[in-house]
Amino acid sequence: MIFLLAGTFFLFYKHDFSKTSSLGSRFIIWRSSLKILEDNIIFGIGPGTFQEKYLEYQKYFEPYLEKDIPQPHNIFLAFWLQTGIMGIAGFLWLIFAFFKNIWEYKKDKIVLFCATLMIYSLAHGLVDTIYWKNDLAIIFWLIILLSLPQTTKTAQI
Repeated sequence: MIFLLAGTFFLFYKHDFSKTSSLGSRFIIWRSSLKILEDNIIFGIGPGTFQEKYLEYQKYFEPYLEKDIPQPHNIFLAFWLQTGIMGIAGFLWLIFAFFKNIWEYKKDKIVLFCATLMIYSLAHGLVDTIYWKNDLAIIFWLIILLSLPQTTKTAQI
């Protein structure tokens, strides 16, 4: 559904995605990030090293951005780049387990609220790095923790 909405947006929205636009600069960052990932696909580059690596690779992709880029502006790219293939596999497993657990208790209002927050977070994560800042990581884990008591209730006798 999210991809369908995003595709519709790009079909009908007329905008100059130049390097000065937010989305245009993200395309530049993502292209550089994918090249970094191509060269570091197994182990990644390690946490906190994106900006240094980005500056090394940016020279291959014009136009050049003049500002600091501390993260790749995509949660999935960020996880893979910073933690390697095991990190992205663990993150995807966590998301899968969260939604699998949520699905069984979808009639609970708190569970639905947590699922909505997670869907929003992941959708936002497609264009921003919502996890690798301490305060945002706390929010991510709070969403998961808020759903746990609701999905682990046992039948009371």
